[in-house]
Amino acid sequence: IRLDAGQGSVVSNVLFWNTSANTRLADAVVTDTLNADPLFADPVNGDFTLGDGSPALGAGNDGEALGDLRWAVQPPEPIIVEPGDGTLGAAIAAAPNGAVLMLRGGEEYTSTTDTSYFIDKRLSIVAEPGAMRRPLITLKSIPAGSEVPTKTFWFNDGASLILRGLHFDGLLGSDLFTGSDDFIQLDPAGATVGLIEIRDCLLENYEDQLVEGNQPDPPTVDSVLVINSMFFTTSGLGFRRSDLGYLLMENSTFWNLDNRAFRIQAGSNPEVMINHCTFYNIDHRGLEIRDVGSNVVVKNCIFSKVSRDVIQIDGPTGVISNCLFHESAPVNLHANVVVTDTMWADPMFVNPDMRDLRLAPNSPAIGAADDGTALGDPRWARYLLRLTPVAPGDGTLKAAIAAAAPGDILVLEDGGEYTESADSVWFVDKPLTIRAVMGAETRPVLKNISQQPYDPAAGRNPKFFMLGDGSSLKLMGLELDGGEPDVLAPDPVPTFQSVDDVFMLDLKDSVEVAFLKVYDCLIQNTSDNVLEVWDPNLYGALTGLVLDSIVVKDCLFYNTWRWGVRHVQNSYFELENCTFWDFPDFVVYARDAGTEMVIDHCTFNNTGTEILWNAGSPDEILRFRGDTFTSISITNSIMANGSSDAPIRLDAGQGSVVSNVLFWNTSANTRLADAVVTDTLNADPLFAD
Repeated sequence: IRLDAGQGSVVSNVLFWNTSANTRLADAVVTDTLNADPLFADPVNGDFTLGDGSPALGAGNDGEALGDLRWAVQPPEPIIVEPGDGTLGAAIAAAPNGAVLMLRGGEEYTSTTDTSYFIDKRLSIVAEPGAMRRPLITLKSIPAGSEVPTKTFWFNDGASLILRGLHFDGLLGSDLFTGSDDFIQLDPAGATVGLIEIRDCLLENYEDQLVEGNQPDPPTVDSVLVINSMFFTTSGLGFRRSDLGYLLMENSTFWNLDNRAFRIQAGSNPEVMINHCTFYNIDHRGLEIRDVGSNVVVKNCIFSKVSRDVIQIDGPTGVISNCLFHESAPVNLHANVVVTDTMWADPMFVNPDMRDLRLAPNSPAIGAADDGTALGDPRWARYLLRLTPVAPGDGTLKAAIAAAAPGDILVLEDGGEYTESADSVWFVDKPLTIRAVMGAETRPVLKNISQQPYDPAAGRNPKFFMLGDGSSLKLMGLELDGGEPDVLAPDPVPTFQSVDDVFMLDLKDSVEVAFLKVYDCLIQNTSDNVLEVWDPNLYGALTGLVLDSIVVKDCLFYNTWRWGVRHVQNSYFELENCTFWDFPDFVVYARDAGTEMVIDHCTFNNTGTEILWNAGSPDEILRFRGDTFTSISITNSIMANGSSDAPIRLDAGQGSVVSNVLFWNTSANTRLADAVVTDTLNADPLFAD
């Protein structure tokens, strides 16, 4: 596919196979694509029937198969396998290519003769519909004490296997039988394998790998899908020296692993997506992706108690986003791997050593995923998730915030107006998400009209949100209108006093806020800071203030003031794809307040223009002050019609990078200290108006 920019293009739910990996998609929105063999019946002779096990089946955004639907034949009638000793092995041996073996819920399938189930065909093994308990599969063929373990499945050339709704026990630690070391052994002779799918399964008590693909004669595996499954007391998926095309690990839990959860090294260049997974007590690296230059995305995951590198990626095309790390070794990443929206914090599992990884109501993982849900495997937060519709009106949002349980999601109506006339601030003391209803065409509008009548000299401006101890806040798809008039003597005079600060920390000696995230919002017409985290009357450090992460994406800020971050413990601050227009003060002022700062793809116009605090000198647009910073990145942005002092001011020793930034009609002063500066230009950006 080759597209040009500006065509409003969308590419979704498309399967590619044996075609160029070149992507010439310009600015198209690309989702849900995969690279996998569609398993056509006989394409050379024009038969494109999708065999059972084809990754194209059910992969359309309408739930149908991909491609021309004439080739999506119905799956074969399942073969019922009765429980007992040897019945599953016999059924596997007798099954035709593409067969579906259906097992009885809650029954045990074992073998006292088979040391492995050999797979050399396309096969599905599934639980019967409506099963209340998973069928249990064990191998009891080798007495305890033997040094030769069993392997549940042995894959020969031509194998593909789909497993759904099953319970596999490798019997590690049994007093009667020698347990399994590997769940799936790929034939060392270099097998070619199509699809491995593990969905809705429980695997436990394996001594070694879930997939053993670490072979000197590399096997080839097209696709591995691990979805909505749990792995207890085992190891991970090993593909050292294997050719793997695609890996998806999603909505799954890995608990008490004595080796890596996933490893690939010196093989092919697979596409890897690891999303909404929980990893706990991994006695090695969590994810190890080496020597392959892979396209890797790891997002919405929790990693706790990983003894070595929690994630190692040495290829140049990786993304790690919206992940929580706790009691683990640091990451070990190639310099070009993009890391955003991560935090180091206690996920607050209920009883993790007993496999209870449910999230406590005040867990910082709640609401921190890029889809507004909790991080990690969703099964551990389902009992917490509550969507609460909030009707428009005066006081309704305040009441909903007060009544919300930790982790709740307040959903505001399309275009609704939410005002507050009785209280000067909405106080948040718990993890909370406030967002527009899905599919809203017009942002809901928030206004605080509590300070009446209008009196600029009264000094009693309201706020929007105050964040208390133990809170976190995520806003999505909203408009916050402070009501600040555009002129000093408005006519007619407003009926209420404008909002000054949009977000403020509760100023106590010890306040810890996990994160503030603002996505796709319009914030305008306020008379003071977007974020205020210090007391302007103190001008000194409040040592107990913690705001761990600040992430702002796809937002517009008009006619307002700075992000003020001073004397607060902050590990990550990101502004991405945002516009800042008509800021008389700094856009960002950070002092002794953080470690990693990222500003990417932002537009600044008419900012930092007035003489406010410094005698005879206007403020900068971006000011980072102090020696706490370890990484400051300012990239891909425009700064126009701004400060006559210096658009950016940095101090030495901050690990600063300024690259691909356009400056126009702003001061030529460079106060960048020892920053690495590349690819900047001074030119008119040719804004429309």
